Amino acid sequence: MDYIWYIFLIYLGLFLVACHLSPHQVTLLQSNAYTSIIPWNFGDESLEFQSIALIVYHQSFLGRLTHLTLVTDNIAWIVLSCSNPYVFLLVALIPLIQSYTLSSDTGFIYSLNLSWILASLGGFYVNSIVDSDLLMNICRAVVISGPIIRSFGHFFEKVPPLVGGRKYLTPFGPQMGAPFYLSKIASLDSQMVILPFLGYISEAAAGLPTRLWPSMVWVLYCYARKPSTFVNLKNVSDKISDQGWTSYPLTNRIFGWIGTKQE
Repeated sequence: MDYIWYIFLIYLGLFLVACHLSPHQVTLLQSNAYTSIIPWNFGDESLEFQSIALIVYHQSFLGRLTHLTLVTDNIAWIVLSCSNPYVFLLVALIPLIQSYTLSSDTGFIYSLNLSWILASLGGFYVNSIVDSDLLMNICRAVVISGPIIRSFGHFFEKVPPLVGGRKYLTPFGPQMGAPFYLSKIASLDSQMVILPFLGYISEAAAGLPTRLWPSMVWVLYCYARKPSTFVNLKNVSDKISDQGWTSYPLTNRIFGWIGTKQE
C-alpha cells in the first residue's frame, strides 16, 4: 500500500505544480486548472468561482451523488494529518485562514468553521477507536478510490470535462443529446484516451481540504439563508451551460483567452 500511496502523492503533486506553472496548457488538455491553484482558493471571488464550477460541472443526479465522496475524502485527509501534530496544525490553520478571506458573511464563516470542527472531531474519534496502521491504510484507500468514483460520475454528465479544448468551448449545456464522455468515446478522439487519467487526478485535487468543501458549504448556506452577497448560482450555471464560460463576467475574465483557440 505504501508504494501506491507515494505514487499517488507524487502524481498529485506534479499535477498541482503543472496547474500553477502552466494553467492555460493544463486547461486545454484537461479541464479547469484554475480551480486547483492557490489564488482561486482564497478571496471572495474564488468562493463565487468555485461554487459556480461546482454546480456547472455536476448537473446530473449521479454526478452529484458520486461527489458526496468529497466529504469522506476530506475527513480521511484530516485523519491522516492526525498522525503528525505539525501537519494537523497546518491542516487546521489553512481552512481557518481561508474562511475569513472567502466572505464577510459571518453566518457562512461560522458555518464553515463549524463544519471543519465537526469533521476534525469525527477524525479524532475514529483515530481513537481504530488501530492506527489499519486506519491509515483505510484512509489512504478512501483518498485514492474517491476520485475514481467521482470520475465515473462525470461519464454521465452532459457538461464536457474540457473547458478549453477548442471546439468544446461553447455551447455545452442541457441541449446536448447525450452525455459528453459517452458520446465522444466512440469517436476515438485521442484526447478522450487521456482525459480519464487527467480527470482522476483533478478529482483527487478536488478532495483536498480547502478545495471544494467551502463551496459545498456555501451552496447549502445560500439555498438556506439567501445572504446579501448571494449570487444566483443556478441561473449563472444555466447561462454558462447554454452560452459558455465567457457569458458571465467572472468566468469570462478567467477563460476569455480560450475564445481565440476555437476551431
